[in-house]
Amino acid sequence: MYRDKQRDLAEYKEKMLQAAFQEKQLGAVNKETPVVDYKAAFEQQSYEMN
Repeated sequence: MYRDKQRDLAEYKEKMLQAAFQEKQLGAVNKETPVVDYKAAFEQQSYEMN
């Protein structure tokens, strides 16, 4: 029983590390790179041209 708990804990820690890494990757994309709204930019540009 003790070995099963240790294995389960190791698997849980591995999954949590993978989830934390994925969250870090997603956060890096969302926080550091600007999101470009092409439709709004196009409408703003066409408005400025008129």
